[in-house]
Amino acid sequence: MTVLARCLLCYPNYAEPQYAATTTATVTTRTPAYSGGSWQAALPLSNFALGKLYKPARSTDATNASTKFDIDLGENRWIGAVALIRHNLTPVVGTSRVKVTVDDTAGFGSPLNTPAFVNAFQVSRAVGSLPNGWALDTTNAPTQEELQHYRSLACVVVLDQNYFGRYVRVEIDDSTNTLGYVQIGGLFVGPWLQPNMNRAAGAQITWRDPSTLSVGDTGVRSYTVRPRYRQASFVLRSLGTDQALEFPFEMEGRLGIGSRVLFVMDPTSANHMHRWSFLGNLEELSPLEFPYINPTVGDKPIRIVEAL
Repeated sequence: MTVLARCLLCYPNYAEPQYAATTTATVTTRTPAYSGGSWQAALPLSNFALGKLYKPARSTDATNASTKFDIDLGENRWIGAVALIRHNLTPVVGTSRVKVTVDDTAGFGSPLNTPAFVNAFQVSRAVGSLPNGWALDTTNAPTQEELQHYRSLACVVVLDQNYFGRYVRVEIDDSTNTLGYVQIGGLFVGPWLQPNMNRAAGAQITWRDPSTLSVGDTGVRSYTVRPRYRQASFVLRSLGTDQALEFPFEMEGRLGIGSRVLFVMDPTSANHMHRWSFLGNLEELSPLEFPYINPTVGDKPIRIVEAL
């Protein structure tokens, strides 16, 4: 039996404007600056700062020189995860790759991390997992057809730790993309946080279908089909008081239901990364529970719905 690793909750998203870290009498924000590569004028890199997944950035061609870009966050931030959302990277193992570099000085002369290209897709079907009679190739990633229902498909790069840097470089190697360009609907750049204890037994990840059904006078069923989305539900149990208040309690206060969190069910399972990793919103704010009279241990229910 495989035991799932502890999940990651990643926030805030520094790819979008944030309040300035320096507290002043006037509330100010820092908007990340994007540069590098070659991107279509109508679909520029600056669309990432809008946080609207339906307004993507699209490169002028698929060459490596055109699909790389740099981000200046305006000040040093903790960076541990980068995710490309609603991307069109080629779903073949080894054909599309992504490299993330973090530095605290411009020019990326002395990276804080050890940057290396990682495959955007991994083998997504374990040998022997398919029913008898299926002859699908288990050496490749999912096909474009199989990915159609992942409206907010995410390519997640999780760094080995959080690094305190101001500059992030994303390099994309997908020069043989059949569409002739790379398109990315949204971007996440921020720290990852991992609870000391694993999720409680009974954690769930599921598809939700908002499609509706109507039945006519003749009994004929008609469906209004809408995009499906994923939902994750779990409880972080036996959190110490400090972690409970400084992590999930603060997360809900900062994000509410309107700001997004990057969820990774199991950061060690590369072959399922695209299935149980997604950018989403907290569906509700739930109480931090103290089941014992002495509040040294807390439980925190969390429910996240995928952003479309």
